[in-house]
Amino acid sequence: MIQNRIGKILKSLNTNLYEREEAINLTLLAALAGESIFLLGKPGVAKSLIARRLKEVFKDGEAFEYLMHRFSTPDEIFGPIAISKLKDNDTYERKTKHYLPQADVVFLDEIWKAGPSIQNTLLTVINEKIYRNGQQVLNIPLKALIAASNELPAKNEGLGALWDRFIVRLMVNPIQNQSAFESYLSDDFKDRTFNIPETLKITNQEYEQWQEAINDIKLSKPVIDCIHTIRHYIEEYNKAEETKLYISDRRWKKIVRLLKTAAFCNNRQEVTIVDGFLISHAIWGHDNQIPYVNQMVQKAIAVNAYPDIEELQALEEEITNFEVYINKVTQIEEEVSYQKPILVDRDGELYYKLEENFELENYGDYYNHLKEEDFNKLNTSTYDEVSLFYFQKSFSGYSREYESYRIKRASETSVWIKDRYGDKTEMPFICEEAIKKELLFKQPNQETLKLLDKKATYIIKTLVKHQKNVQKLQQSCKLQFENHVFINGNMDIMIQDGLNQTLLAIMGYHSKVLKLKTVYESPAVV
Repeated sequence: MIQNRIGKILKSLNTNLYEREEAINLTLLAALAGESIFLLGKPGVAKSLIARRLKEVFKDGEAFEYLMHRFSTPDEIFGPIAISKLKDNDTYERKTKHYLPQADVVFLDEIWKAGPSIQNTLLTVINEKIYRNGQQVLNIPLKALIAASNELPAKNEGLGALWDRFIVRLMVNPIQNQSAFESYLSDDFKDRTFNIPETLKITNQEYEQWQEAINDIKLSKPVIDCIHTIRHYIEEYNKAEETKLYISDRRWKKIVRLLKTAAFCNNRQEVTIVDGFLISHAIWGHDNQIPYVNQMVQKAIAVNAYPDIEELQALEEEITNFEVYINKVTQIEEEVSYQKPILVDRDGELYYKLEENFELENYGDYYNHLKEEDFNKLNTSTYDEVSLFYFQKSFSGYSREYESYRIKRASETSVWIKDRYGDKTEMPFICEEAIKKELLFKQPNQETLKLLDKKATYIIKTLVKHQKNVQKLQQSCKLQFENHVFINGNMDIMIQDGLNQTLLAIMGYHSKVLKLKTVYESPAVV
């Protein structure tokens, strides 16, 4: 199987290296996709070693390596001019043997120091895999161009087109893990043999066959939806950030090829959401964007992990409509009369007025006004110290006095009052007749009950189907992560969290339908 073979190749490539697994994985993936990769990192982090090892993957592979500087010339990269042909045949051609046009794997260090003539030629070399040598157009065997630098391309120097050609971009950091760093320091490098068995090496014929097979790999709907979501996130990001993210249509096309290559190398005929994590290595433009890009991709994968999410959302709307229909056939709205306490305005404040035939002892005055806000604070279990007011109409308005009483709520139309001797009296408010609407319930007829049962059964069966599909997908994604040859780490948790949220939603819908069944099966009969 190709997956097993690629896994063994990667294991060989990582021999005696420390914390370079991700760089090795992505470099091989880029080469198998026929794309180029840019490694950003300080000197001394094994960028050139990665490129040298990659050359050994391809049977009879040729490699070309060069350290760019500001005075680099095309002769140093593409080969010197063939003087004899220029002299004898008046033909301007280069001797390309042992130079970039004849190499399978190319490593160009300090790429941004190349002059415009080299950069312009590289654009065609990387994108079209051709090199114009005089009057000849050569189809070159280039499988991967690995570029490196300790800096990003400078702005306003015409490097944007070349930067866009590097589909995979990766930060290569010094060794981070303390244990790995100690092992590196202790390594005497005596046994640094590196060898890929001949049986694992990829021939040119195999490589070409694989390119055709990669073309036939399909994109799953979740991956397409995920890409749409990421593009939306990028639009939102660009509204808020000064340093914009720009992903050209050509770049998205090449990103898709990268995903197809990952699926092919994992023995699949379709790109799945698991492969989508590779997108984060292909859409950042500046290293300070990397955390935001990672969040975008992870969130987009989580929300698009379940392929039938739109069907589930449609089912949610169906449940809502089902609830509306149940209410329609089980509820009757009727007007009923009730007693409502009258609110009176006393100089801009609202009071409930107690019935005046209950005289409170205080020189014959009636303290029978209770503030609306005080009443609303009362409860039915405890007595609170509350003021009752006495009002007397005067020429200029109302004059008022008040006394404190121990009061608690008796009902919506009365209160309990304790006088100074501790005697309790229930005192009602002055009320008026009011009308309100109440919902009363009825039992649907048998024909309607059958229709409701049929609908509920259909919804529940559909929910159970979705639940099983999500659980199967969880297992499938878990296995894909465990066996994926290019993706490592705990990325699986992102997908599992997204699928768990979907499961919780399904369980919530299921619970709601069961509750709706009780509404129409056992309503209070009118």
